[in-house]
Amino acid sequence: PGFGAALCVRAQAAKGVAEDELVVSVPRGLLLSESTALRVDAITALFGGDAVASQFPETLVALQLLYEHKRVGASSHWAPFIAALPERFATPLFWSTDDFGALRGSAALYESLMAVKAAATQYCHLFHELAKERGGALRFLPPHAFTWPLFAWALSAVMTRKNRVPALPDEDADLLRARKRGATRPTGAQDEEQTMVCLIPVWDLHNHEPGRITTFAVPRTGTVECRAMRSFAPGEQVFIHYGDRPNMQLLSHNGFVLSNAPNPADIVLVARPTLAGDEALQKQKQKQELLAQFVPREVGAYAFFVATHTSEPSPALMAA
Repeated sequence: PGFGAALCVRAQAAKGVAEDELVVSVPRGLLLSESTALRVDAITALFGGDAVASQFPETLVALQLLYEHKRVGASSHWAPFIAALPERFATPLFWSTDDFGALRGSAALYESLMAVKAAATQYCHLFHELAKERGGALRFLPPHAFTWPLFAWALSAVMTRKNRVPALPDEDADLLRARKRGATRPTGAQDEEQTMVCLIPVWDLHNHEPGRITTFAVPRTGTVECRAMRSFAPGEQVFIHYGDRPNMQLLSHNGFVLSNAPNPADIVLVARPTLAGDEALQKQKQKQELLAQFVPREVGAYAFFVATHTSEPSPALMAA
């Protein structure tokens, strides 16, 4: 209850699943990815060198998901997978104004609004490209069929289910060549240069709980394998660990929070004020030095304090 679709151990099973036992093995040929998107002529003709599509690999995968769903239909290689996807998601792209209002006073409000702003900006840009009616437009989707609800659905499907796997020199040559030309450029960590965003059928049914990463690509077998991060009894849902993500990030990107148990990756945003004047600057420097003792990472104007259910901000940190 409360999880929607999930993977569970059969209730009638003679035994459960042991820790580190293989749970799911998915052949690479079933992945829907940046690489497979660039093999679709209708997509490359329109968006192959597009700045937005190249900066946001999730958008590129969402475009192929739309193409397979609305253009190819029942004959698509991924038709059974697409048919099993939810019709709606709990991401901010589907929220009402009342939903956003419930977050007033929370740092999650800004994070969620930025997610909607980014998606809306991408949609408007892509709609404009379709409206130019270049050669590939009708082979992809006519502008009147490329609606915001449809794009929000596809992007949410990718954002809530995506993973990264290595891009292989042979199988993903088109993607790697495009990256060398600068046509598609991953954002973020440098190790993403050799990986690609993808959707993994069946594996994507796993829900999240704190633990350890147990999903890995296996080049020797050409599969993506997922092993149990702990033991699971007959009839129990099999969870995986999405990564160390705070509730704010889980809410804005995945549409849920960990409410049944404390989230060890949770964070609190601490604003770092900008002061003027020599004396004020000296005080600001002292505050930053004090915060540095407690805060492991910083982003822009915010400092992130990692709080767990066993620790609370110290008086010194609160004073800073």
